[in-house]
Amino acid sequence: MILFRFWMVSLALLAGAGGVNGQEPLVHMRADSLLDVRADGRVTAWKSVTGDARFVPDTTYVRPLFIASAINGRPAIRFANDGYLRGPSVFPTQKNYTLYVVYRWDGQSASNNLVSGTTRALFLANSPYAKVLHSGDFSRLAQSSIAANGPTVVRVEFMHNTGRLILSNNNVVGDDVVIPANTDPAILIGSYAQANFFWGDIAEVVIYDRILDSLEKYEFEQDLHARYGIQRQPDPARPVVLWNTVPSTYHFVHVGDELVLDGTVNDPSVVTVEVSLDSSNTEIQRWKIETETSKSVSVRRLLHGGLHFYTVRVDAKLSDGRVLRIVTADSMVCGIALAIQGQSNSIFADPTLESSPYARTFGTNFSQSARDTLYARSRARESGGGPNVGGWGLRLQNHIADELGLPSCIINGGVGGTRIEQHFPSTDNRINLGTIYGSWLYRMRKSNLASKIRWLFWYQGESNSGDDRYDELFHQLYSAWHEDLSNLEHIVVVQIRPGCGGDNHARLRDDQRRLQDIYTDVITHTACALPGHDGCHFTQEGYRQLGDQLFALYKDVESGDTESAALAPTIVAAQDIENERLVVLRIRNADSLRLIQTASERLQSAFFFDGSETLRPDSAWITGSSVFLSYPEGTQPTTVSYIPSKNDPFTNVLFQGPWITDELGIGLLSFHNVPLTVTSTPVIDEPTTVGGPICVRRGEVIRYSTTSSTLQLISLDGQQYEITVNDSTITVPRVLPLGFYGIVDQRTRQPRLLMVTE
Repeated sequence: MILFRFWMVSLALLAGAGGVNGQEPLVHMRADSLLDVRADGRVTAWKSVTGDARFVPDTTYVRPLFIASAINGRPAIRFANDGYLRGPSVFPTQKNYTLYVVYRWDGQSASNNLVSGTTRALFLANSPYAKVLHSGDFSRLAQSSIAANGPTVVRVEFMHNTGRLILSNNNVVGDDVVIPANTDPAILIGSYAQANFFWGDIAEVVIYDRILDSLEKYEFEQDLHARYGIQRQPDPARPVVLWNTVPSTYHFVHVGDELVLDGTVNDPSVVTVEVSLDSSNTEIQRWKIETETSKSVSVRRLLHGGLHFYTVRVDAKLSDGRVLRIVTADSMVCGIALAIQGQSNSIFADPTLESSPYARTFGTNFSQSARDTLYARSRARESGGGPNVGGWGLRLQNHIADELGLPSCIINGGVGGTRIEQHFPSTDNRINLGTIYGSWLYRMRKSNLASKIRWLFWYQGESNSGDDRYDELFHQLYSAWHEDLSNLEHIVVVQIRPGCGGDNHARLRDDQRRLQDIYTDVITHTACALPGHDGCHFTQEGYRQLGDQLFALYKDVESGDTESAALAPTIVAAQDIENERLVVLRIRNADSLRLIQTASERLQSAFFFDGSETLRPDSAWITGSSVFLSYPEGTQPTTVSYIPSKNDPFTNVLFQGPWITDELGIGLLSFHNVPLTVTSTPVIDEPTTVGGPICVRRGEVIRYSTTSSTLQLISLDGQQYEITVNDSTITVPRVLPLGFYGIVDQRTRQPRLLMVTE
């Protein structure tokens, strides 16, 4: 039985009931008016003071409680995470709206929905930061950066045509973001989807189907804040110039682009606007705009790349003679832009690495805020978030500045522990900030660098397995990159090494190796043989060496060296020498291979046959740019692999070498199940650097560059043998005794050492 009802409506109340300029809100709920309350204080109905909206409790749950003095002595409805009020489905859809809620959260964890529906919500979750959801898309929330502290007036303004939503607490903007349209007319007070309740008090709810102008908003909010004793923060100072484009400190301009300032004078007392541009503390240009002839401030200037800082200053002279400095943007640079994507090894920290003053990034790593659009100096202190670009990314930027004399900007979208599929773009919204790709691409577009990226570095794969068909998954990402980065020319894939993550990584690494054979703009590098590996990540030295190697690659390719010495060595042929139990591996991109030996393992432990990691060669050795493997008697392998998936099969300890590198220390690309081609006469590359002996077997063919038609072999006991040179190759006679021989070129007389084995 209802014992009392609040009917506190008067002319004065209606004047302050949200009706501004004679336009009443769709819904205006006030806890001091039009309530039906039982004797125990439980609410049975709540009617809007404008329109016909009426809210009633869902009796499946506990009815909310009326509190006469809840928010600074004023009435409110108390919710205890166990009930809500349901009203008519009149919330504005596919159009503008303004929503106000006066509330106090009691600090308890829950979904804490204030005024929501079935796919739309204004809620707190487990924090004092208000959030707005549209279309059930939790990946594209508006999220306030302003925490509620006690009784709060939250304001939500949504502009349907642009999707722009402004979320404010006590007149302070906490987020200004683009989110999906609202298609949900339902109104639930204290609930989302008839569950997900609220802990706290709600005193007032106001819903308009339009955006209030500045005067309407001010007048209504003055009354609202005064009624509850909640301080309304002053409106922001009127900007002297309304800027469309204006640089800030650490701003980055790509080589070949212009510095742009574009805005409109907004203060009638401004007489002139002066813009000055300095380069390394020397003024290089000044512009003066007389507001009598133009209110437009439009300045453009082509900047030049190099190790110098630009500074922009904008001064406004007022009619009373005062001069206001309205913009100071210093430490601006002009250089090149690069992109990085991947999982943790793409962004892992190097906290002691100092950043070049010319290294820049834009926004923050995996930011989900559309307001996160400032340039900053790159750093590598943390493994993600903030202006971090990763240890090797920063090392790369430092090299570009120190050795090429250019500033750079890296936008790193790497996120730890992620599969390649998690890096795909959303099919519904390419710049969905809740996705890794969308957050990264949004930063690209907002910085105007998406069309400037020519180099992209991809380091990912640990979280995938060899059964995932990595090459097919990569193709989807490759296609997306080329769709969004119109001038992309070079994609560097860093092949992972044995360590944490998925299974069957030997096959996955081989998929990565073969990407450069599939795509003409892909270069596969490798993390194999880098020092300091801990099973998942690297020490600072490992990431620094990777940065050094990738810079060498970048520099060589940019200088036009298509046969770059910084390309990772890779297998091009695997020959099974007939009747010799011998496999010869031909390696490209290396003149002289090197062995990084471990204390307990020999070279043959890095290889296996027929996909069986326990079927190893009996012996292995390196000659020039070739690797020789002797397979066990009684076997006839058909494929060969380099580097096991994860652990040494005999010790079950993570494989940490031995490794094969080139003369620069760049690791040989891991390969898996490469078919063996049976041949009777292998052709072996002769090393071009003087070092150890050329190790060959009788009957083998060696490439040997010489202008002589014959070579002389001299054994240690003085025996001489003459062999013929045919098309820069020599055939080791099968009757030649085993042992060491000096090779004497009759033209150059330069000796080399040859070791003939079985």
